[in-house]
Amino acid sequence: MSGTEGSDVVVHRCRFIDYQPAAINAIVPHTKRPDGAAIKVALSRATGDIEIWNVNSNWHMERVLPGGADTSVEALVWDSGRLFSAGLHSLITEWDVDKLAIVATADSYGGAVWCLAVSTASDTLAAGCEDGCIKLYDLTGGPGSLEFVRSFDKQDGRVLSLDWHDSDATLVSGGSDGTVRLWTTANGRCKFRVTVQDERKEGTLVWAVKILADGTLVSGDSWGRTQFWDAKFGTLLQSFKQHEADVLVLAVSDDSEVVYASGVDNKVIQIKRVQTESSDSWVVSGRSRDHSHDVRACALTDNGLLVTGGVDTSLIVHHASKFARAGASQRKIPPFPHTELVSLARDGLLLYRHGAALQLWRLGSAASDDAVAAQVENGLPRRVLPIDTQPKLLLELGAKDGHNIVSACLSPDGSLVVYSTLLHTRVFRVQIAEGDGDCSVKRVRGVSGLLGVAHAMAIAADNSLLVVATASQDLQIVDLTGPKLLATIPTGGTRGEASACLLAISPDGQWAAVSYGAEVHIFGLDTLSHHATTAAFLSPPSALAFSPAEPTLVVVCANNQVSTVDAESGLPTEWSRAHSGALPRQWLSRREKVVGISFSPTSPSTAFLHDHSGFTVLDFAKPIPGPKERLIELGTTVTAVERAERRRKEGRGPHRRDGQKDTDRRKDSHKDPRRGDGKTVHLETTDAEVSAAKRSRVDPAAQAASANLKIVKKFQPLLFMGWAPGGTIVAVERPWLAVMQNLPPPLYRAKYGAT
Repeated sequence: MSGTEGSDVVVHRCRFIDYQPAAINAIVPHTKRPDGAAIKVALSRATGDIEIWNVNSNWHMERVLPGGADTSVEALVWDSGRLFSAGLHSLITEWDVDKLAIVATADSYGGAVWCLAVSTASDTLAAGCEDGCIKLYDLTGGPGSLEFVRSFDKQDGRVLSLDWHDSDATLVSGGSDGTVRLWTTANGRCKFRVTVQDERKEGTLVWAVKILADGTLVSGDSWGRTQFWDAKFGTLLQSFKQHEADVLVLAVSDDSEVVYASGVDNKVIQIKRVQTESSDSWVVSGRSRDHSHDVRACALTDNGLLVTGGVDTSLIVHHASKFARAGASQRKIPPFPHTELVSLARDGLLLYRHGAALQLWRLGSAASDDAVAAQVENGLPRRVLPIDTQPKLLLELGAKDGHNIVSACLSPDGSLVVYSTLLHTRVFRVQIAEGDGDCSVKRVRGVSGLLGVAHAMAIAADNSLLVVATASQDLQIVDLTGPKLLATIPTGGTRGEASACLLAISPDGQWAAVSYGAEVHIFGLDTLSHHATTAAFLSPPSALAFSPAEPTLVVVCANNQVSTVDAESGLPTEWSRAHSGALPRQWLSRREKVVGISFSPTSPSTAFLHDHSGFTVLDFAKPIPGPKERLIELGTTVTAVERAERRRKEGRGPHRRDGQKDTDRRKDSHKDPRRGDGKTVHLETTDAEVSAAKRSRVDPAAQAASANLKIVKKFQPLLFMGWAPGGTIVAVERPWLAVMQNLPPPLYRAKYGAT
């Protein structure tokens, strides 16, 4: 594709990046937040990373608190602005969510921590430990204060689950010894113990417990049972065997009238309280099976959303009030990052960040025209170019401090690699030998002591300046020829509570822009000063980039609002004043969020806005469709190679081999996902797309005339999109099938056609 109407361009599809999202271990909403504050949710993954999601901003992933080696987070609580995490490493950690920093740590004095719970008054933290003890910590000292108070009486086996009663006078726990215990928090003594019945003479694990406002206890165990207990006498009130395996999580509504349970069999059930004249009882009122694997986390937000996650790495969001309705819809939020993990250099080098490591790749190359002609003779589509040179892994770097990498970048010429963790920032100079392509790397000394933790970073086009947005909301500028710190520039104005999320440098090296919350700050790199601050956007920016043609900053927000800002004044441009408030409703209503912006090298006014489902072409020099106009989605998710293979299977292509079994042809059709290929794509609306518009009852003539804001879904899921030398688009894809192949087998598999 290109900004020039009717022209072709080669798209280099890269599938050798093996991005693998991690399982979700815990989900917690931000409770007791300030009035008017956005609803946010924190979730932890098996890698130790903690993600902060803004629910109000179209489920935008605002930031990631980096984990590290052997730091899997098993328990998470977020109360009154204080976020605590714990895991199998025996440490309880308090986080500064805005600075991505650890505020305090405390030893559990009991081994691995399996669960955490904060009292209703937000003054005490309870931790369930491997040694069978519940430990209490005092939180009254404010952020950074985490003081050990006492340890409860020891029980047999580890403490797997905890919950406080609203009065804070009692605490309920579930253990690996098959018991539910009710504790008096004042003295740490057990009031009574209930032993959950075993089956087949095997032990029982009580994975989840809750205590309702009226004192009723709810437990979920390893036999798939959700049980209700009388807290006064310890008698079993009701038992539900709705699951085929362990019940791992429970969630309770604020009024204690609805309970949700889920676990290994990936089924979520809803149990409601039913009041009768004589007594209350509980009934199963709804069920859903939207996950493909174990559900390990379940939570209810203040605005009535049920959020679940687990081994399949995706979030599923239900409206709790509609959960039991037939045909109720849900939202699936894929696990792909909302910040770019890939950097691209001019000479075809690609840097990929994952966990605590960096990979430097050299892209492959497409075959010559002769090879393409031979391909056409063999019946394959002309627009699919065979690979001549395979991509090559040149270098792999790992952070030695045990922490995952916060941010990283590659210089435009590929000679410098920079990364930052929670402890330091490192700069490396890369040399690639001609011919064999052997790579050597050497650390640039003297930079780490100059810089703080970098939330975002970029290198100027001439490789002379490194620009870093720090945890203290300052912009640091380093002369890499020295190296020498040129300036530390305060943000200016009132410092919000948000950390830097995005950073961009203008192609001429004159301007830098950094997003803080819903604002964007513009800095002059020639004057080394803070230049302007934009007005707050309605939603946090999800992507920003400078136009190569003029000093204009393009900002796309999480609500898909597109704005252009004049770098000189910090005010909206004429285009933004005319069009930002009149974008097509179809565009604004999309759930996908733009995560990257790039510009066509042949048409500087044409921007490519990419999200995980594809990319959108927007030419700022042309009019855009009106608010009520429909947008055409160019292409489909089926590639030309896949269509050719499909024709072979159906016997409609020239390459069907007589006597070949369907299974053999199917094996041939599945190529190695760790590959890249070239593909030429046309920008104009094709006859097939016009036919598709007719089938969808859209006026094809009107849509074909709408030559702007076109959505392309030929490449997905899309992790990155940029431009390589020669005007080639580089599209980094991570097929969902490749992600699923690395997951463990599920307990339950759908049997299609079965009753």
